[in-house]
Amino acid sequence: MAPTEHDFLALVKQISLLGMNLALIDWDSHTNLPQDGASFRGELSGYVSGQELALRTGSEMKTFIDYFTAHPEALDEKGHSGSPTG
Repeated sequence: MAPTEHDFLALVKQISLLGMNLALIDWDSHTNLPQDGASFRGELSGYVSGQELALRTGSEMKTFIDYFTAHPEALDEKGHSGSPTG
């Protein structure tokens, strides 16, 4: 079964959500909220960063990149907007 743009965008959304969580964790660390949570924030940041990296560099992302590179016509306007030709 060929990858779909819908599935690709769902993966991108997961990556985005993890990134947003990292931003919140970073904000917490800069404001020291909660004050006794530095150790947990560090552990959480490491875990979420690892999850984000795994999605960005994993086999599912490679499948999408390979497929859509070979089949750019399978992307709609949103998919083409970030490409050099779109």
